[in-house]
Amino acid sequence: MKKEVMSIEDLCFPVEMVKAPYEHANSNCAMDIIAHTPEGLRRVNSCSNGYGLVPCADIFPRIEDVLRSDGIAFKATYQMQNYSNFFVSYELELPELIHEVAGNSNDIIVAKLETRHSYNGLVKYAIDFGIHRQICINGLTVPMQEATKYNLSISGKHTQSIHNSLRELHHMLQMLVRDNKQIFSNIAKVYDVMGDTFVPNVRKRIEEVAKATGIVLVENKKRNTVLDLIDRINVEKERLRVNRTTDWLVYNALNQYINDENVWSDKRPDERQKIDQRVLTYMSSSVERSVEPIEV
Repeated sequence: MKKEVMSIEDLCFPVEMVKAPYEHANSNCAMDIIAHTPEGLRRVNSCSNGYGLVPCADIFPRIEDVLRSDGIAFKATYQMQNYSNFFVSYELELPELIHEVAGNSNDIIVAKLETRHSYNGLVKYAIDFGIHRQICINGLTVPMQEATKYNLSISGKHTQSIHNSLRELHHMLQMLVRDNKQIFSNIAKVYDVMGDTFVPNVRKRIEEVAKATGIVLVENKKRNTVLDLIDRINVEKERLRVNRTTDWLVYNALNQYINDENVWSDKRPDERQKIDQRVLTYMSSSVERSVEPIEV
């Protein structure tokens, strides 16, 4: 479970590689990564002698330095998992990157950077441009083709590639500032179409999307995926003060479901992101308009 922390300093505790205090048959476990946490020393991983450890202190403060040097104000949210996996969201305070989905002033999306890093390999280091929907806590991921088109996704594994990514971030942000209206309007267009697309049969649409994207719909005494998703949709409709179900609301319910750690605790964040991208890509390319929606 992710734990929200107060400041960037909470992520930047000292971390070091030391020789493992025992002989190991596997040379990939010759070293231990030791975190100096407020709760004491903690071994967060074993690795080979050649492992390129990059501390959080060399990543997140430098990302914030890049944002400031490019004149971009931001609000940061810091999260940590077992002193091993780290997630930082930067909501970018650029007026041009604020949008009302399908003209609904209650449904605002804003731009943000999603960054993550890991000491145990569970999470792949990445910097992704994303969308935050203010009315709820879930973060929306830009479809893969959009992120690729605008080069708004950076990932790395080894020490040098992580350091190179910070230079890439600077160029990415310069492009974002220069062409933000065009980029964001093209991305938001996808959401607007979904927000204008009425869903005449919600259960059928959920089943269609699930089948197309490989999501297993569970139906037993403990859990009913379709009913869970319909409940999430109805909560969203109440928050937005709307009485019509759109493809945008169906997607958001699926997005929340995919990222609900109580549902998919066995899925890594990058695995969930791929599924999320697959769902959004499929739904945005398959929407069909209906004149009169049928409510569930």
